[in-house]
Amino acid sequence: MALSIPENMSFSDLNLHYVSDGQLSLNANVLRRFLAHNDIDVDAIENFPSFEGVGHYIVAWYLQHKFSGGQSNESIEYMFNFVDTRAATASSMTH
Repeated sequence: MALSIPENMSFSDLNLHYVSDGQLSLNANVLRRFLAHNDIDVDAIENFPSFEGVGHYIVAWYLQHKFSGGQSNESIEYMFNFVDTRAATASSMTH
């Protein structure tokens, strides 16, 4: 999924991080601007601004950010590791 990033905006502007209750927190205004820039109807996304409704857009943005030399985001890297661990566990349970 190729998305473009608005001028004067970086992934770090999203301020993606985990909060004390274990939920992901982000700057919804930055995310809305990013989605609008890519002609994605924010109002059509169920559960916005929950991570579930926009996760694949955030991941695509993050991967573009990383591939262009951007710094790692601890929270999203933790999420990737969590997903990998769950997938490995599920795979081992089916064999």
